[in-house]
Amino acid sequence: MCCILFICSSTDGHLGCRHLLAVLNSGAVNMDVQELRNECLFFREDMYSQDSIDLLANSGLQFQKHEEEGIDTLHFAELLMTSGVVLCDNVKWLSFHSGYDFGYMVKLLTDSRLPEEEHEFFHILNLFFPSIYDVKYLMKSCKNLKGGLQEVADQLDLQRIGRQHQAGSDSLLTGMAFFRMKELFFEDSIDDAKYCGRLYGLGTGVAQKQNEDVDSAQEKMSILAIINNMQQ
Repeated sequence: MCCILFICSSTDGHLGCRHLLAVLNSGAVNMDVQELRNECLFFREDMYSQDSIDLLANSGLQFQKHEEEGIDTLHFAELLMTSGVVLCDNVKWLSFHSGYDFGYMVKLLTDSRLPEEEHEFFHILNLFFPSIYDVKYLMKSCKNLKGGLQEVADQLDLQRIGRQHQAGSDSLLTGMAFFRMKELFFEDSIDDAKYCGRLYGLGTGVAQKQNEDVDSAQEKMSILAIINNMQQ
């Protein structure tokens, strides 16, 4: 049975300040919510929206605690790389309007700047995360569903657990929305060719897998070799 992970962040994609969330599930039941707090360093270097910062602070996010006690981002990237949840076709990632989220993850895992070209970004994204479903993108095929995560949850009669704008609560709600939408609008079967690997708001959204399978396989083997060396 495949492992399904949800990723949702509490910031707007800035490297460093992150409630990174993983909800593991194998069939939409018995969800285990794990909320990880990374370092909060972006105030020193990156542009940010003060309105977003104020919103998150009012929602309970403690920036000072992140800076003092947060997980070192490079150490977290190493642990994530060797965890078995990336570079794996049978691990499904569910998210909501997640361009910034996966941009952060790609930057974290590669320890480098993001590619300037969109198609290059999607190529790397597909290597690390072969199976992504963006609930916001799925909504395009769901009649009358609109708005942000909370609005969609209200329309689907879903009950939030925890506080809004907290990674744990938002990610759990994202997973609940996905499975409810899958049942109500997709007859319990998502067309991967149409929806898998697409991110809302980013171009066509997915790398051309049929033309890149050989190269991708070779790149994955190279990355896996690096991972094996890291584990020794």
